[in-house]
Amino acid sequence: MNNLAVSIRRTVAADWREIRDLRLEMIRDSPSAYNETLDGALGNDEAEWRMRGERGTADHGIAVAAIDSAGRLVGAMAGFVSEPYERRGFTATGEAVPYNLDPGRNELEMVKVLEHE
Repeated sequence: MNNLAVSIRRTVAADWREIRDLRLEMIRDSPSAYNETLDGALGNDEAEWRMRGERGTADHGIAVAAIDSAGRLVGAMAGFVSEPYERRGFTATGEAVPYNLDPGRNELEMVKVLEHE
């Protein structure tokens, strides 16, 4: 049995390096588990990683990290709600597609009409 002790806390922008390193490690370990390729993740700049860290303080969801006793991020998860998308003009289409990691579950489709002048 593994007795690894971890603490769980919300992520913040300052966690960006650790979040990046963990994400890259996870994609290398299980590339088909993510909707992001290793090349895509490697192409993200610091601003993108900081934004991902800030998700822990977002009002429309939560992002948390598991941190071991040495201070290393060893796991992460996030959850978001659709309401902020609706506030930004997106609407649900009523369509759904199978979630690529679990075909028994669905991803819901939303669209936003862009106005062109």
